[in-house]
Amino acid sequence: MEIKKVCFISIICFVLTVVYLINVATDKNELGLSAEEIGVLCVSNLYPNITRGLEKRDTLSDNRLVIKEMNQDKEKSVVDLEEIVDINNELISQNDNSMANYEEMISDKDNLNQQGDNDKEVTEIVTSNNKMIIIYHTHATESYQPKNEGNFHNVEEEGTVREVGNVLKSELEALGYSVIHDKTLHDAESYNKSYSRSMETLKGILNDNKNKEIAAIIDLHRDAASYMGNVGKTVLIDGETSANYALVVGKGNSNYEKLNSLAIALNETAEKMYPGFGGRIITKPYKYNQSISDRCILLEIGNNENNIRDARLCGKYFARVLAETLENI
Repeated sequence: MEIKKVCFISIICFVLTVVYLINVATDKNELGLSAEEIGVLCVSNLYPNITRGLEKRDTLSDNRLVIKEMNQDKEKSVVDLEEIVDINNELISQNDNSMANYEEMISDKDNLNQQGDNDKEVTEIVTSNNKMIIIYHTHATESYQPKNEGNFHNVEEEGTVREVGNVLKSELEALGYSVIHDKTLHDAESYNKSYSRSMETLKGILNDNKNKEIAAIIDLHRDAASYMGNVGKTVLIDGETSANYALVVGKGNSNYEKLNSLAIALNETAEKMYPGFGGRIITKPYKYNQSISDRCILLEIGNNENNIRDARLCGKYFARVLAETLENI
């Protein structure tokens, strides 16, 4: 009987406590607790197991939150890894271009050290009043899109500067010129001393044509895209997309002024015939085999981001510009 009285009194006290706390907390907000939290507080005093159950619930929620954060971190790590792979691929591409540039620098250095003792003998048989044009390639393996294997250097002719040389030759012949197109691979084994090897080839051609006067000598190259912001440069001519060209003039030659004057004349003619087609004139302190004649042209058509189709079209239009220039100088 005493036990029942104690239980009854406890329940009455519990109810009164709950009512009082809820009224005080909600009306006056003196405790800073929500109604739910007050209820939990009251219940926990009489039923500790409820509190332990709530603690377990909170712990489970915390664990779920941790797992969620771990998954988010994992996903972020995958994204970061993908970004690292992209950056690495970009660095590899830049390294490939840098290697090509380094090889060309080796060629330039080799060319800079060339001696011109034998050039005078050949120059004496080269004049500029006839209609014979020589085309050759110091870097004959240079290629265009889509022939991108070998860091844009291919022994096969398709897609290379030699194919562009074929177009240049055909167009010049259609304009009345006699053209020799030499396709010797001076850079196939190594870029080192490729200018020395191409000089020997050029001397051989000139010596085989001692009785002929030469209107122009063209060393046909392809530029590297890294010099042009890693994009292919094009220009619209009569509604067709043509690659751009550039003219390189070696300041290490005693006939530099005449070589530069020829480059300027070519660009002026190009602008008159096809506005916007005139290319860059690049001067460097090397020789590039240009001391052999005042009519030497180091022609760079497009770069390795240009399609071979655009480079071929540039060859056709440049042939017309060259023919017009030669008729007027």
